[in-house]
Amino acid sequence: MNSLKCLVVLAFSCMASTAAMAATASNVVNACYTVSTGSVRIVSVLSECKSTEKAISWNIKGPEGPAGPIGPTGHVGKTGLEGPKGATGATGHAV
Repeated sequence: MNSLKCLVVLAFSCMASTAAMAATASNVVNACYTVSTGSVRIVSVLSECKSTEKAISWNIKGPEGPAGPIGPTGHVGKTGLEGPKGATGATGHAV
C-alpha cells in the first residue's frame, strides 16, 4: 500500500474516532498500524498493539498557531435613528 493510501486510511480512522475520543480525559489518540495492510485500529493504550503492528499516537488538538495579519477596515454603516430625549439634569452650582 503506498504512502498516500496509508495516510487516507489513517485520516478516516482518526475522524471516525474523534467523537469517541473527545469523551475521554486524554487529548491523545492511540492507534495500532499494520504496515503490511495499512489498517489502523484505535486503542485505549499502546500496549494493546500486536507484534505485527506499529504503535502510533497523536494529539487531538495541536498547539495554537500565531495570530494572522489584521484585516482591512470594514465599511462605515448607516447612522442609526435618533433616540428619545432624556430627562433634564439637575441645575449645577453657581460660581
